[in-house]
Amino acid sequence: MCCALYNVTTNNSSISATSGTEDTITELTPPAGVQIYITRIKAGLSFTTTTDSIVSIRVIRASTAGATGAGVNIRKHRPESPFSVTTPLNKNGINPFSVGTVVDVMLDTTFNSRGSFEWIPRTSKDVIWSNPGERLAILMKSTIGQSAAVSAEVDFGE
Repeated sequence: MCCALYNVTTNNSSISATSGTEDTITELTPPAGVQIYITRIKAGLSFTTTTDSIVSIRVIRASTAGATGAGVNIRKHRPESPFSVTTPLNKNGINPFSVGTVVDVMLDTTFNSRGSFEWIPRTSKDVIWSNPGERLAILMKSTIGQSAAVSAEVDFGE
């Protein structure tokens, strides 16, 4: 890993109220010929109930975009880094953000809805890479059957 690192955060997304419906939470789209890689993912839900439910989180490589996300600001880890050329989109509130065409599933796991999830690669060989110009997307779904606010953060490089 040699390049600039960036961060994208979502605090205004909601997981689908329909149990088992998967939504794109964050989609990262680099321009043609550019590879991106994920170095950290953190996610959690806020419920007003103490009911346990299973939350699924997947990271995919996608060849087409999901529909329809909202633009979001990218933060640079280092102030002197160049501006990112990647286009990030986040799920906008309760509006659906469908899953694009899945090429590969890079991470597929679950966590308890009252907890949180964080993925950090153990070594530099464990980072999740895109192919040049290919999207990386973070998807989530829950079995609770009610809408809940999603708080998610993705660190990535290009």
